[in-house]
Amino acid sequence: MLKRVLLERLLLVGLLVVSVVLMLGAEVHAGCIPLGGGGLFCDEWLTGSEICAVTVTTKGTTIEGKSTVLDCSEDDCEVTCTVSGTVENSKSTKTAAPSKGKPCMPGNSNCGIRGFAFCEQSTNGESFNTPELASGDDDGDKGGSSVVRQQLILTPKNTDLPLRAEDQIPSKHCKPKKNGGAICQTSLEVDPEECENCCKNGEFITFTAQVFFAQVRICPSKNQDKNCVTITERCSIDPDNISFGKSRPYSCELIESEDGMK
Repeated sequence: MLKRVLLERLLLVGLLVVSVVLMLGAEVHAGCIPLGGGGLFCDEWLTGSEICAVTVTTKGTTIEGKSTVLDCSEDDCEVTCTVSGTVENSKSTKTAAPSKGKPCMPGNSNCGIRGFAFCEQSTNGESFNTPELASGDDDGDKGGSSVVRQQLILTPKNTDLPLRAEDQIPSKHCKPKKNGGAICQTSLEVDPEECENCCKNGEFITFTAQVFFAQVRICPSKNQDKNCVTITERCSIDPDNISFGKSRPYSCELIESEDGMK
């Protein structure tokens, strides 16, 4: 049953990636940085776990306040998406106690990430320990199961923080634009590889953050020490909009770019 749930989730993520890529290719979003040479670097974050969608356009667009030159159509680009927490010095996976330490900063490995775990649990009479029902998937026999969600704060005690995913945008996958230049895109899923004791009497499937610091860094493969660009944001979503099998966009506020633009 868990295998089937995971396969369905992978299919959903695949379809989501296609829709996000089309959406970002069609319009400019708030999480964007102008690039030298008339290009644009944009990101978009969505639930499920956290989907980091990246678009780089080259040339063909003229925007004032140009920053770094970056052209993924000429050189493969390396993309890193990072999710870090806003809960200061969290020792509990359930509640956030008042902190006496330093405030959380993007990329911090000690701050907790507030959100929800999604778990597969049996429906053959076992107690769910009152987590919220996320979706039903009863196969009609004794082995029936459901996906449930429960509040959770990721901490260094239950997983490795911050959460991070890496990918490459091959230059050969960039598509030419009608007005010149090219559009290059990818989408990454940022998810805990392991989550110790994150589910009650069930199998851990995934985690979706409610509020977090989001960072996207992109660099040319041949010269990663130069011409890198980073977008740093604080993203959040109403918990009522977090559900298994449905993806919705986060509301993200730009904190800074690598150039310090705001």
